[in-house]
Amino acid sequence: MQVVAELTTGGVYSLRDVHADDTYIYAAGSDKILYGWGRDTFALHTTLTDSTSSIYSVFSDNDYIYAGSADDNVYVWLRNSLTLSTVLTDSSRNIYAVYADYSYIYGGGSGGNIYVWNRDGFAFNTMLTDANIYGGIEAIHTKPGTYIYAASNDSNTQQGYVWKWDWSTLTLDDYAVADAELNDMYVSDEYVFGAGEDHNIYVWDRMTFDFERLLTPPVHDPEAVFETVFADDLYIFGGSEALTPNDENLYIWYLRAPPGQTVLGAIQRKGVDQNLYQYYAPEPFETYYPGASGDWTYWDAAARNPSPYYQAKDLWIVPQGNNVVAAAPVDIDGDGYDEVAAKKNRGGDYNFYVY
Repeated sequence: MQVVAELTTGGVYSLRDVHADDTYIYAAGSDKILYGWGRDTFALHTTLTDSTSSIYSVFSDNDYIYAGSADDNVYVWLRNSLTLSTVLTDSSRNIYAVYADYSYIYGGGSGGNIYVWNRDGFAFNTMLTDANIYGGIEAIHTKPGTYIYAASNDSNTQQGYVWKWDWSTLTLDDYAVADAELNDMYVSDEYVFGAGEDHNIYVWDRMTFDFERLLTPPVHDPEAVFETVFADDLYIFGGSEALTPNDENLYIWYLRAPPGQTVLGAIQRKGVDQNLYQYYAPEPFETYYPGASGDWTYWDAAARNPSPYYQAKDLWIVPQGNNVVAAAPVDIDGDGYDEVAAKKNRGGDYNFYVY
């Protein structure tokens, strides 16, 4: 990938968070300043200086820009005029994470509580205290109409937590535990991703919170951690940092097979159950990854990654892909590429699914 621009503040202070919309690129400065560059020009357009302490987090929507500060406040600016609209002062702890949807504004505190304000009128609504364990809120994300998600850590056990509240009732629905503390979280339409201190990306099903799999770099540096994670329709991105300069890289995994690449469907018996798996077919690797070499005629699905190339890893177990009795390729949408069709036994009732 080519570097398009390098945006500088002209100072020596660190930038703690970054966010972009269709007009600006924002960076939260430890010098109390929220920086805004033009998205098209990459020129510094504004510096918002209302915060009285370091800014930890930034987010924007169509109307407002939000920033969480170490002075315990959430600052809200009008996006069209870049003028301060209000300051939300109900928190008593540093605001590590900030987020907003069309109904609420969320501020994740260093004490593990999430402060919720009504977006219309900015009145304080409630405080979500379920994640108040032994660490602050690292990230917040919502899917309006379904759930609110957040990541926090237990510094006593060195474990990370992802939490899920019902968006309509603001009550806790479920939570999941990671084997390491989480530095960041991202929520797609299908999955919840957590950036682990153990240099792994944790993946859970968004709706059921079932653990899906662990994404581990091909060369695992025990001194490295994942600081950030993001996903789009095709890729998963993990930003790595190390105390030594061995592994300060951006790792990219396929969320699903790239266009034109063959995917194999396989049924494997697990005890009395049969699960459906999907794997990248090995044949096209020379096409997609020029210079790849080795014996592509065999790989062990049970071992999951015998190939020296991380692209040979299987995808994950298809969510709810159990009780499969038959599978076959079928081009269900007429795009020229086959999906995986599966027949499942649901308590004696056989249903047809396509993945």
